[in-house]
Amino acid sequence: MEQEKNDKKPSLNKKIIPSIIVAVIIIAVAWYLFADSSDSASDNNNSFVSDSNTSITDNTNDIVNDNVNIAKVENNDPDAIKRDEERVVEIKDIREKLDSFNTDKGNYPENLEELVTEGYYSDLPVNPTPGGIDYVYTPIGSLPAKFYDLAYTLEAGTDELEAGEHIANPDSIAFP
Repeated sequence: MEQEKNDKKPSLNKKIIPSIIVAVIIIAVAWYLFADSSDSASDNNNSFVSDSNTSITDNTNDIVNDNVNIAKVENNDPDAIKRDEERVVEIKDIREKLDSFNTDKGNYPENLEELVTEGYYSDLPVNPTPGGIDYVYTPIGSLPAKFYDLAYTLEAGTDELEAGEHIANPDSIAFP
């Protein structure tokens, strides 16, 4: 009789152990697939954010650009807001220096570095975002220039300007 009980235990163990191993494998595979899909979803979100920092010039992408700007308006990061406020102050200051240069010389400089060489700045202002896109100055028309564009990007926006790409010129701080 004892021998019959001992015979039943090994056969029961032979069924339970493989079942447990199979269950563990199924759980491990499901966990791996779930973790992999959430990583790729995170990568997709990151690529959307990085796309918002690129210049969109194709008219077919205007809708995407509008959506990116809407998403940026909701950026309540206090550091981004502070950098944007600093950025707007710098753009206003650069516009004033460009206007002074134009008043003194009769035209706008060929590049922003002329503001340093002519004594309007000791150093040019730089984008306050580490690794951020530099301000882009473009004299308009034949040289000596009588007009300019100064491009910059706001991360979160300010009270007066929305997040996104802007162009300052002699007439305005923001031309969308």
